Amino acid sequence: MSAAEDFIAAKLSPSRTRRAPYEQTLRVFHGWCRSNGYSMPDDDAFMDALESAGFSFVVGERGDWLISGAHLLPMGRERV
Repeated sequence: MSAAEDFIAAKLSPSRTRRAPYEQTLRVFHGWCRSNGYSMPDDDAFMDALESAGFSFVVGERGDWLISGAHLLPMGRERV
């Protein structure tokens, strides 16, 4: 699996009612990659992996991108 796929499996929990801010999720992804020994990933590949995992993107009220149907787990928590 790629770094993006591993991150999605570990840190994003599906949720029908929640939306995760894309920019925040991307920053957490970069830190997660560094702390888990992955090389710095391509941001476009991360977005493609999110879409492949079934998540979609919507524009929020402030013009920011949100990952629809995703809940970003807090620091120190991962799905197993």
